[in-house]
Amino acid sequence: MSTVPGKMNRAASSQGLPESSEALWPWWKTGVVYQVYPRSFRDSDGDGIGDLRGLIEKLDYLNDGTPDSLGVDAIWCNPFFPSPQRDFGYDVSDYTAVDPVYGTMNDFDELVAEAHRRGIRIILDLVVNHTSNLHPWFIESRSSRENSRRDWYIWRDGRGRFGGGRETRGRGPGLPPSNWRGEFGGSAWTWDARTEQWYMTSFLPEQVDLNLANPAVRGAVRDIMRFWLDRGADGFRLDVAHLYGKDPDRDNPPFWRRRRGVLRQPFGDRPFLTAVMQELGLPSLQDKFHGRNHPVTHTVLREMRQVLDSYDGPMAVGEIMADGVEELAGYFGRSAGGKAGENEGVKAGDELHLAFNFEFTSCRWGAGPFARAVERWEGALPGWGWPCYTLSNHDIPRHRSRYERRGAAAARAALAGAGTAVADRRARLAAMMLLTLRGTPFLYYGEEIGMKEARVPRHLIQDPVGKRFWPFHPGRDGCRTPMQWTGEPGAGFTGGEPWLPLGPDFEVRNVEAQKADTGSLLSFYRRLIWLRKSLPALTVGTYANLAHLTGVPAGCFAYLRQEGGQTLAVVLNFSSALRTIRLPLGRDAGGARANAPERGGAPPNRILMSTAPGREGQRVEDALELAPEEGCLVELSRGGTSGM
Repeated sequence: MSTVPGKMNRAASSQGLPESSEALWPWWKTGVVYQVYPRSFRDSDGDGIGDLRGLIEKLDYLNDGTPDSLGVDAIWCNPFFPSPQRDFGYDVSDYTAVDPVYGTMNDFDELVAEAHRRGIRIILDLVVNHTSNLHPWFIESRSSRENSRRDWYIWRDGRGRFGGGRETRGRGPGLPPSNWRGEFGGSAWTWDARTEQWYMTSFLPEQVDLNLANPAVRGAVRDIMRFWLDRGADGFRLDVAHLYGKDPDRDNPPFWRRRRGVLRQPFGDRPFLTAVMQELGLPSLQDKFHGRNHPVTHTVLREMRQVLDSYDGPMAVGEIMADGVEELAGYFGRSAGGKAGENEGVKAGDELHLAFNFEFTSCRWGAGPFARAVERWEGALPGWGWPCYTLSNHDIPRHRSRYERRGAAAARAALAGAGTAVADRRARLAAMMLLTLRGTPFLYYGEEIGMKEARVPRHLIQDPVGKRFWPFHPGRDGCRTPMQWTGEPGAGFTGGEPWLPLGPDFEVRNVEAQKADTGSLLSFYRRLIWLRKSLPALTVGTYANLAHLTGVPAGCFAYLRQEGGQTLAVVLNFSSALRTIRLPLGRDAGGARANAPERGGAPPNRILMSTAPGREGQRVEDALELAPEEGCLVELSRGGTSGM
């Protein structure tokens, strides 16, 4: 803990790292991040909407310093700034205040102080690609063409009724300036009758794109960052950061003219409908080529990084929708620290600290799709890059529901009474993968208890995406339902009427029902997160796919994690059949002997943790048998063991 009240230093908080390493590995590389959707986490005043005081009440659940808590190291909060709530906080009308529905600035200050007291960092959601149309900046900008803030947004003349780029003033809107389509459907341009020009709206018409090519706008954004960093924030998640720079005067090509030879996720590694939608560029049927990976975007990110680097250890993680992992890797920027042979913890780029790779969220269930996603990302990362992974978030259906069996297999499992058991096994296996890969894991609230995607009736839909596209797209409300704390009315989330319906099984699937059950999914998450803290090989170790060393059976994904004298094997059986996998007999990724036998000649290999009950501590010879959809974390060597 820093000596400055409410501040934390940049050192890693992982208990297993030696003191010498702790100073070199920043917290955002070693920690576990937990995403909180404040509107749905905990309502402290009974109005049915979660708030900052509700989050403060639940900090001990997230990390009280003991294994009885979840043990997370940072919280990413979705937006709680003043907003008309057309897109539930992603349409900001004031960047330096707290929306009264969520509390006050004093509540935020208390949240930071109480979180830091528990060793938890606070990451804010920075939404600066666009503002609300009610933001004072835009009100000024649209007041006249001569206003000093006119160029703070992207304004253009229309193309005339029949195209051709003619001035349309006095003749009506004509055609939009370019063919860009919005992310939520319709044109990405909105007509302003008062000043007779179009302005860019990449999402809703009420979400107006800022002109980040304007240095004055970028300066204002940096001031916003400093405002929250000065109040103790530990970093930012940058919303749709790939859209910061644009060339809006050029038409985007149709989806069938996407670049060839790009290292993308294969069609067959995704569920069929997901792959079709992504390949067609739905709903726009476009390749957003001229609004992605623009040079201005990288200028903005480098300037943001300079602000962050002027403080003690904050970070930025970007939401990046890139065309392939090689493009995504470019968002780390140029190398800005670290030399060959130096501790990996000090290496860094000059743009993002972390960039979300969303391939896991569109993987079909199977070892191959996940293993190939990891291999692509590990191969594309620059030497100063660091991976991060997530399975779910506020825009994506919850992974426990995504990984449920479908069709005939689901019907057979249901008849056998095994449907829920299969889904629970898959949830544990996915968690073991997420929390043992090299990189920073991001959890989404409720996944630790196995919250399901809810089916929200049409008349209760709140999300603008669901309202526009129902029934073809139900929207994002299903993954945003209130956190299930208890089985009582209101689920322990609220004493009033919740803003969204509760999940389908909150009476039996909740924190209260699982916290004392050692066999529950919540207990599994807690044990694995706290075990991760104690094992440097998991927090900062190298990664090597066992398929390249010993081979693995079909349906399995297995890899080594190594740091110093510690070698761990993670073996994951994604299939519905028994599998036997050969372990590398205590040899490291290069084939050298990793450890000597313990006294008496018994190999030291043992299971540290399994997704199946009762296997912890079991000795392992050269082969390990895995039950259907079972994962094991196996210790192959122990740092500091006699004979190493």
